[in-house]
Order: sequence, then structure tokens, then C-alpha cells
Amino acid sequence: DEAPFKVYRNVFNSLGLGVKSGIDLPFETEGYKGKEYNAGLLLNYSIGQYDTYSVMQLASYVNTIINEGERLKLNLVKEVKYATKDNSIGKTKSMYQKTVLNNSNIDNIYFKRVKEGFSSVMKGMLGRGYMGGSPDPAGKTGTSETFYDSDLDGKVDTETYSKSFIGYAPKDDPVMSIVAISPHVRYKNTNSTYASNVNKRIVSRANITLKCPKCGELNYRVEKNKVNSPERMEINKFCPRCRTHTAHKETKN
Repeated sequence: DEAPFKVYRNVFNSLGLGVKSGIDLPFETEGYKGKEYNAGLLLNYSIGQYDTYSVMQLASYVNTIINEGERLKLNLVKEVKYATKDNSIGKTKSMYQKTVLNNSNIDNIYFKRVKEGFSSVMKGMLGRGYMGGSPDPAGKTGTSETFYDSDLDGKVDTETYSKSFIGYAPKDDPVMSIVAISPHVRYKNTNSTYASNVNKRIVSRANITLKCPKCGELNYRVEKNKVNSPERMEINKFCPRCRTHTAHKETKN
């Protein structure tokens, strides 16, 4: 019977899973939707192991949790500026407008409970250190059984484990969220222990903003490993507004 699956799917869709995020990129996928329906698969679906979702959908999902049910359209471009002859920053041509795709019909009390759980994970052994030096983070690790065709003969023949992580910081007033997925990082029935470190290394590297100390312009976004470099970064960079090099400093989160 497909009806129970539709109930779950509708809820997951309202949170951003299994539907397009609306991001300004072509060829966005809706992920993989299972086409068989029985009690065993429904049990798998209830814990999130039946349909398969894209990274963008997981990003939409974690942001919807942060917003307690308000699902926003994702975007890459914040604003477009007019070109100028002197290479200074021109006037704004167009700017990203907040677009609400839908609101879930889930009571806020459940979102708050989920966020409490995310916070607890990052304070415990499973999540500690996953987001490097990010202040007061919240997040969730995940492990799933996965399968693939190892010799490309058209038959799925290899069982593996895939790792995932979603998180945001700070937990009470987030300014950033992150998603990391590492497929097939470990074969089933082996003693490999490196898998957990893959996502941890990914998410410990965060993009930071560099600010000109003279004019206050936020000129650059660069990558930084917060585990190896916990101190605030300072780099001599060219400021388009001041027309000179200044000691750009990492802004506070």
C-alpha cells in the first residue's frame, strides 16, 4: 500500500527533502524515490533509509529546522553589481529576495526538541570536534548502509557504509549551516575506522569573511581550518574601495 509512504513523503517534502530547493543552478535533482511498498520498507523509511536525497536538499532541510518550519529558496548569488571603469564597487543591479517556499504544519515544540538533540550531539563524544572552533555548534552525524555496482556490470554487488553530517552555529542564533556527505567510505564487515574522520575534516574547514580595517568593506571569503588555526586570521589583501592593500581581518561569527 503506497498510502503510508505518501504520509511520510508529504512531511519530508515540507522540510525540503525529496523536492527541489529552487537554487539558482540548472539540472537540480529531486533525488531517488523508492517505488516498492511493503511493511519492511516502510519501517526503513520511518528512520530515513528509503528515499535518497541530494546535498542541496539536506541543506534546505537543516535550514528549515533552524527556521522552525519555514522553508526558504536557496541561492548562490546574493547581489549583482554594475561594472565601473575604475574597478570600484558599482551600484546594485539586482539583489536576492527572500522567498518562502512553504511552511510545514509541524508544531514548533518538535523543532525545539530536535534542536536540543542536535546541540546534545555536538557536546557528546559522537559530534565533539566536528565543526572545529565554531562557537556553540549544533548538528547530527549519520551512518547508512549503502550499495553499489563495483564492477559496472549492471548488478549491485557491494555493501558499504556512507557517512553524513549536518550542522549549524551558533545554535541559538545561527549564521551558518553546513552539510557533508561521504558515500561508500567503508566496506561492510571490515574493521576500518577512518570513515568518521572524513566528514570531520571536511566540516572543520569553514569559509570566513575578511574585512578591510579602513573602510569596513567585507571584501573576501576564504577557507580556513579552524582546528589547525583557531586564532582569528589577518591577511594583507587589496581593497577595491580604498584602492590599496590593507591588513584584512577575519570577522567575528
